Amino acid sequence: MIKIELIEIGQYLPINLKKFIKKLNSIQNSFHFYSKQENINIDTNLQPKYNGLFFNSNDIFSSVLKNSTNTDDLKIAIGAISIVHIEDENIENNIDIEEYEWFGVWQNNLCPINQKYNNIGLISLKQWMQNYEQESYRTNEQYLCHMIIAFIGDILYSGKLTHADFRWCIFDLNDDMHSISESVKKCNLSQGVQEIILKEKPIIQDVSGTQILESFNRMAKFVRQPNISSIFRFLNENAITQFFIIGILLANSLNPLLTVANGSIFSSGLMGIIFISIFFYLRHKPYGKLK
Repeated sequence: MIKIELIEIGQYLPINLKKFIKKLNSIQNSFHFYSKQENINIDTNLQPKYNGLFFNSNDIFSSVLKNSTNTDDLKIAIGAISIVHIEDENIENNIDIEEYEWFGVWQNNLCPINQKYNNIGLISLKQWMQNYEQESYRTNEQYLCHMIIAFIGDILYSGKLTHADFRWCIFDLNDDMHSISESVKKCNLSQGVQEIILKEKPIIQDVSGTQILESFNRMAKFVRQPNISSIFRFLNENAITQFFIIGILLANSLNPLLTVANGSIFSSGLMGIIFISIFFYLRHKPYGKLK
């Protein structure tokens, strides 16, 4: 198995990292995720730059490497922080620094980084939580899982999986958070990406391409399926539930063959069956805002 360390950075992480790691390890067999330390408190160890609002990715990479013991394992730093990736340390503070803000930084064609940080990734949840978590009907854990797949694929296949054409694929060349959100909702691996995984040898050959593809597909399924709370929120925000309740009660009241008691039992049972059917359909075949 390929070992991947998840490292909490900053003072606040909006997930339970231990439960998340347990989930990741339970749904696939190619990667072993683990966490050895509680966190790297970059708020204390690092000085935010650019008017004191943003952390530079290279500073975070350096801190992760400094606090690392297993330098051969892949590492992903996770936090709800504002990050920028700028190679020029002398950039002026008075420019529009938000143009440089990133949601994920690691070695790929879009974002080349220092060679010594090749096996380290950085994922920020800040933009996701502020603008896309609610409207996507996907959790922070699902977003992170999507980004983790992208990181692992870029590293293991040296950027060969990323493509410029838009396929609703994890490895679309997504350079904005809206595209990432759409990719999360439809999370899949395109046919071309699957062929490369099966054909090319990963740079870490502890597992085969077939195993990696199977694990990626299982992780992608976890990402694209809305969870229970998201489905309930979707139903509550739409008129579907109310329409069914009113329709069943109206049909029951107009049916002279049913007594009051039997009618109540019948309508409750029918409503329950319909609701459960809708729930499972939305879980496996999401549509509208869920998709």
